Amino acid sequence: MTESRRPKSKAGHLSDAEVGAAAGYADGHLALYLTHRQSPIFTWQATGGQTNDGGAESRPDAGAEFEAGGVKKVIWSNHRPTVFYSLTSVGEVAAWILFWRLKQCFNPHAQTLIAAMPNSSGDEHRVVDFTMVDAVGTGCLAICWSDGAEVHWLEDHLTVLQADELLLLQHVLDQIA
Repeated sequence: MTESRRPKSKAGHLSDAEVGAAAGYADGHLALYLTHRQSPIFTWQATGGQTNDGGAESRPDAGAEFEAGGVKKVIWSNHRPTVFYSLTSVGEVAAWILFWRLKQCFNPHAQTLIAAMPNSSGDEHRVVDFTMVDAVGTGCLAICWSDGAEVHWLEDHLTVLQADELLLLQHVLDQIA
């Protein structure tokens, strides 16, 4: 299991006491935890699978853009409380938006940001690590390949706090707790 704790309380973000961690697993599952609960409040299959939020319907599009593979790393967005990023064992980086289309419950959707690709020698060129970087009021990802690094700027919909986003997340968490 790999996990990421929410960043310390920042303007526009929930405190660690509310959403404690996002976790990724070798079997491709992702889960959200609250710090005062032992079991996850929400889990779903990151690799093209189903969600499970205590009886909710299956959402086969949750990870539809993802290749198969376990989740090696998860980190929360520094900008939006309902977005985090993951790295799979096949070297793909994705952004996860927790409220996709449905606004009253978790409905995670993946947007693949970086996919593995062949390099000049024909081998697969994969991301081996990444981290969030804050630069001049916007966000970017520092991407580490096996042979170097790159900086990728993030699109506005991943970095600009949405109207009532924090209130929506708090409302959903209050219903779970």
